[in-house]
Amino acid sequence: MNKFNRLIISLVIILALLFSFSSCLPFYYYEKPHELELIGDVSMRYVYNEEFECYDVYLEGIAENITGKDMTGCSVCFIIYDNDGNVIGIADDYINNLKADAKWRFAASGTTGYEPARFELEELYGYDYNN
Repeated sequence: MNKFNRLIISLVIILALLFSFSSCLPFYYYEKPHELELIGDVSMRYVYNEEFECYDVYLEGIAENITGKDMTGCSVCFIIYDNDGNVIGIADDYINNLKADAKWRFAASGTTGYEPARFELEELYGYDYNN
């Protein structure tokens, strides 16, 4: 057998081994997240927790799945700021299995060591892990 044939056979064997082991490797394909839509205003309330000396922050609102397809999971995340505009924490929430056109009443929560003054939506996405 000449060198060229050995090279081709070696490459075929290497490729076959790579493909056979590829299912053992942690490669996952998830499609890009889909944006959901906020409906109405989001309200913030917070309570000082004397036991842990921190503020428990709650942001409540409604989001709608406007993607036209069922989402396996959805998440919402808000950045929390103090009176000086400093980031002091986040509040987030997650839900499984939000149907197409369904509305989700979320209650994002977080904890911070400083009194919150305002918040800003960071992300509101749906994910379809079945594809």
